[in-house]
Amino acid sequence: MMKKTPTRFIVLDIETDVPFPKQLVDDCKPFLIGTKSYSVAKDGLRPEPYRYFERKHFVKALESLCKESVPIVGYNLPGFDYVVLHDLVNVEPLFRRTVDLLEFLARQVGSRRGLKLNKVCQELFGEGKLMEDARGLAQMWEEGNREAVLRYNERDCDLTAKLWLRLRMSRSVTIQEHKIEMNRACREFLDGRRPVTTYREWRAEGFVAQSHQVRIDHFEGIEVNPIDLAKDYDRYVCKKMGTVLFARLIPRPLGEDDTRFRPLFCPVCGEYVWHSPYVFQLLDSSKSLVHFEKLWATIKHYVSKEDLGHLLVEHIPCRQNLKVGFFGEEALEFDEAELALWIDRLKRDRSLAKFIPKFEERVSHITKRGLRALEKEFGEL
Repeated sequence: MMKKTPTRFIVLDIETDVPFPKQLVDDCKPFLIGTKSYSVAKDGLRPEPYRYFERKHFVKALESLCKESVPIVGYNLPGFDYVVLHDLVNVEPLFRRTVDLLEFLARQVGSRRGLKLNKVCQELFGEGKLMEDARGLAQMWEEGNREAVLRYNERDCDLTAKLWLRLRMSRSVTIQEHKIEMNRACREFLDGRRPVTTYREWRAEGFVAQSHQVRIDHFEGIEVNPIDLAKDYDRYVCKKMGTVLFARLIPRPLGEDDTRFRPLFCPVCGEYVWHSPYVFQLLDSSKSLVHFEKLWATIKHYVSKEDLGHLLVEHIPCRQNLKVGFFGEEALEFDEAELALWIDRLKRDRSLAKFIPKFEERVSHITKRGLRALEKEFGEL
């Protein structure tokens, strides 16, 4: 016996920034989740109030959505929304009730090309998005033009719901000259009774596992950890004035001639010192200086001293390591092997034990298309 059409469903749609490369969906930063529920009546859809959630409420919103028993309808949910959200919450329960209309149409047509939501809706019932190009939404949101972004997101929810209704209530539809017969299997999928994939299949088909070290110790950052301070900054003393200041390496070349060095003048007395790959940071107040000095005193015995004539410098003895970055630029960084040896020396000092960085091995997943985009942009990784 044929089951009845669902009496209610929820449309889910998120908004994010645009990553670089744009195929690297894993790096998208979501700033908005929009949901809208619809009841199915004889005369069409009856929408319930639109709801939206900002970043601080994402987890609560998604956990609430996972508890729903009605179909979750969207457009490219497994290919985009779930990729972005799966690090925030377990999306596995959503897969059992996901009705992804892009996946449905792509399987019927045989390709995803030309199946953007705006184009499909225009073709089937003459309605489209408020903006065809949504790349500026994140900036609009940050600049305070939130009402326009919310209208855009709600419009996408309405279009997705109308597309679902058109597909579900039609005996057949024609898209890109492909006639799709809405048979029993199609209706069961649209009703949320035949999901196109499972969470395991989705993860195995679309992602590559990567192992990496993640820092887990509490003392992270130069404000609390003298080892981090010594790693990021050198301590300088202007010998003429006796003033203490801190400096860090320039991460990329400065200057129009693309050189790695620029003229360095002592920020205390203004005397020329040498052409340097460092930038100096004068601390804002004596209180900050005292704080940094206390941290530095903890590690001072383990750093190297160098007299530069005008300046006296103390630093980790593995500071300058020249590498060529992704963009062919030269960058001064740490020699990680030497840094590891330096930290290993510190482990013998009990007073420093709590400051030694702690790491653990973790596995993350990157989408295969994102990995291909990185390889294409930056060469083989």
